[in-house]
Amino acid sequence: QMLNAKSKEKGLKTYAATITPFSGAEGTPSGRQEIQKELNRKLLECNEFDAILDFYAWLVEKDGCGMDSRFDSGDHLHINPEGGKLIAQKSMNYIRR
Repeated sequence: QMLNAKSKEKGLKTYAATITPFSGAEGTPSGRQEIQKELNRKLLECNEFDAILDFYAWLVEKDGCGMDSRFDSGDHLHINPEGGKLIAQKSMNYIRR
């Protein structure tokens, strides 16, 4: 919040992004997905930023659980180059406004 406020004072636009899907990632402690969903929900309801980039919605499988296999690097946690390209393209739609 402090960085966001200081950026706004200087006339800069600010953006935040939701946490990407990670269901099935090796070593993920139980309960992490519930925390992720709560943080993402709060972020999407937040009005402090110029835009919220919804990485989760862009990368999640249709069933709403894990990362879409088209964008998964194979570890169910990190995106592959196609996922990076998708995020870059969709993010630019917000940044160019």
